[in-house]
Amino acid sequence: MQQLNLIESLELVLLVVFFVFLPILFCAVPMFSKLVLLFIIFAVFIINTYKIQVKKMRISFLTNKVFVLFIVFFIYLVFNTFFVSKIIYDSKVELINFVIYTIVFFVILLVDNEKLTKSLLYSFFVVIIYFLVSYISSDNDREKIIYYFFYNPNIFAGYCLINLFFSYVCVRNNFSDKIIILINCISSLLLLIFMKNYAALFVIFLLGFFLIKKYYKISFITIIIIIFFLANVIILINYQTFVDRTVWFIAGVRIFLKNIFLGIGLNNFKHFYLSNIVEPVFPSVATIYLHNYFLQLALEIGVLGILLKIIILFMILRFKNNNLFFYPIIAILILNFFDYNLVIPQNSILLYTMLSGYVKNTGQFLFVEQKNKYIYFFVITVFFLIGFYMTKKYYDIEMLFKYPDKNNLKQIINIDKTCWQAYADMAKINIAEKNLYLALDNLFLATKYNSQYSEAYFYIALIYKKLNINKNFVYKNLSKAIKLNPKASDRYIKYFNSNF
Repeated sequence: MQQLNLIESLELVLLVVFFVFLPILFCAVPMFSKLVLLFIIFAVFIINTYKIQVKKMRISFLTNKVFVLFIVFFIYLVFNTFFVSKIIYDSKVELINFVIYTIVFFVILLVDNEKLTKSLLYSFFVVIIYFLVSYISSDNDREKIIYYFFYNPNIFAGYCLINLFFSYVCVRNNFSDKIIILINCISSLLLLIFMKNYAALFVIFLLGFFLIKKYYKISFITIIIIIFFLANVIILINYQTFVDRTVWFIAGVRIFLKNIFLGIGLNNFKHFYLSNIVEPVFPSVATIYLHNYFLQLALEIGVLGILLKIIILFMILRFKNNNLFFYPIIAILILNFFDYNLVIPQNSILLYTMLSGYVKNTGQFLFVEQKNKYIYFFVITVFFLIGFYMTKKYYDIEMLFKYPDKNNLKQIINIDKTCWQAYADMAKINIAEKNLYLALDNLFLATKYNSQYSEAYFYIALIYKKLNINKNFVYKNLSKAIKLNPKASDRYIKYFNSNF
């Protein structure tokens, strides 16, 4: 009994550490953090396997349909990455995230509900207090710490929103640790207000009205009018942001319509959007995300992929009840119609955790046939092996890119020949060494594995011009560079004319 209590305590500590490290590690050291988190969640998996096997504890599974859909969706992503993606390297890097999401979803299903709730509440408390104190106490550049860990405040807003609604439901359900829950709830709301994240605040108002509607008679028309008014106020306050996102959205729709069935490949939007912007309106800032998660995912994995994703969500969420995880899930899903929080692993891992918790709290989705547990364990083990192998591989590449000399770039190419950036960097070294023919070879390889890399075509045009190769080839490559990145056209032409 004492041994079991010790194991239970260790599991709780590991889960808290996992959810605390989740936001703190990911952006600072992405691949290393994935390795750390994989080891932690693997330890949680081993503990639960021990409890099930040795202590003869019962195990809860997904229904066969949802379990199979998860596997089918992942197999489709693998197919999309290796056979459909226009830029395979970037898709493989993003595929690692989906391996981790699947692992987290399956492993959290094994965790006791009470332990999962406690670990989330404690981790939210540590992270939110840390960021709130840092934000308030900093006199200069208050958002610097958020940028370091979360890319930018928009990503952190997704984390705060999940925490806010999770804590709210805990308060409503009279959970213990009320002080921690209230601090989580208030601190998350304060951070969202301080950061002026209007999209997240809009989602709070939106869900807030529907929650109030249960207790007070508010007509649906009234809610629509208020929401319309708030939306217009937010647009007026952030007009330039609204214009930028509209431009990106239109570019995203154009990409989607051109690649409607299978998409362009995971993590490829950032390479395609510039060539799909409708001139003469250009966004005021560059982006690598569409600011609409669902459209971005749809254009990257196509109609077939997004339908599988929607079916999985529907199968899990179709029976709404007084579930602890329902409102956090709905809140982050609504937010991602206006933002890209779920593209970032911190928030998506939390979403898959919440989905797993939702499944555990909804009896219709579970079966407990012990004969199937070995299949379940085998599938999780395979995902862990894939996750460790891929993460270690791209961690090595990440480390080699810190010092991109010729030897390190050659090692990167040996590890993954589809790494277009390595060829591009090698070409720059060749140009500096005046080895122009070798530079051309590397630039051709860069464009082979990333046909949207405008800089490569620009440098090819420059080298052709310098070597006095056919003028048609020069202007063909220069035109290609301008077409792929119209915003850089003036820079390209100016540089070209000044040198020749």
